[in-house]
Amino acid sequence: MVFTFIKPQIEANAAAKKTGKKAKPTHRATTAVEPVLPVKPVKQSPIIDLSQPGRLRVNDVIKLLAISRPTLYARVRDGKFPQPDGHDAKIPFWRTETLREFLKK
Repeated sequence: MVFTFIKPQIEANAAAKKTGKKAKPTHRATTAVEPVLPVKPVKQSPIIDLSQPGRLRVNDVIKLLAISRPTLYARVRDGKFPQPDGHDAKIPFWRTETLREFLKK
């Protein structure tokens, strides 16, 4: 079976062999190539280690507990979660000791 887009090229090659000249392509072969997009490296979340002394900010606490920010603040307001131990430039933080004690309960 000869595809219709290849048939003219086959006929041109056969005619060129008879005359001794090189056949010119009758069509341009094109292939669809998908562009390669750059792959962005996946950001790895740092491991939260409560056994070491340190401070955890809001994003660390919500990742640790797998809750949303509004849920965290609602629990703090309702007394179900400890109040922040302090603030760094208006950003609340909890010490790891505070969270360890809370999670033991």
